[in-house]
Amino acid sequence: MGSAVNRQLDRDVLLLGFSGLVVIAAWRMVTGCPTCTKVGERAAVAKPGSAVTATQVIMDLGTVLLVVVVGSAVGFLTGLFGVGGGFVIVPALALVLKLLGC
Repeated sequence: MGSAVNRQLDRDVLLLGFSGLVVIAAWRMVTGCPTCTKVGERAAVAKPGSAVTATQVIMDLGTVLLVVVVGSAVGFLTGLFGVGGGFVIVPALALVLKLLGC
C-alpha cells in the first residue's frame, strides 16, 4: 500500500516527509526514552537501589492488536519511503510496544 501511494506523490514531498519522520523518530528516541541514552543510563544507575530488571510482556488481545497496528504502520512507511524499516522499527519497539526497557 505504501509503495502505491509512493508512486502518486511528488518526490520532493516524499523527501520532506521522510526527513520529518526521521527527525521525529530521533527526537522521540532521545526524549521519550531517557534510559535508552547514556545520560538516562547514568542517572538510572546512580539511583540507590536501582537495578536492571527484565520485563515480562503479556500477550493479551490488546497487545496483539497493537503489534499488528504498529507493524502495519512500519510496513506502510517502509513502502512509502522506499527504505529499510530499521529507522522506524526501533522507535516503534522502544516507545510504542515498550520492548526495549522503556
